[in-house]
Amino acid sequence: MSYVIDKYKKEEVAMQGLAVGWYFKETNEFRPLMMDAVMDLYLSGLIDADIVYETAKARDKYTEAFFETYEPTPYTAEDLYEMKAAFGEDEDVSDVFTGEILHLAEY
Repeated sequence: MSYVIDKYKKEEVAMQGLAVGWYFKETNEFRPLMMDAVMDLYLSGLIDADIVYETAKARDKYTEAFFETYEPTPYTAEDLYEMKAAFGEDEDVSDVFTGEILHLAEY
């Protein structure tokens, strides 16, 4: 059983209209599930195609809103250390959100 199926069966997954997702009480935020989790629920017969469709629409809207307010933060020494460990001391790394290229050899 997957994590999301377990949470759904425990009624810990929220609905907003026909969209399925996580609800964060502290911030009053509804975050629609990613499609892999939605498909787990669908293929196990817990949700129908209408919920899959509405969740995909809600996730697209949520993602667009995220990118409208996204502001990259400066890289910390720990970030740079982890990037060098993962990719190599002299490699170039790209921020997938902004397209900015970071030349690790310069750090």
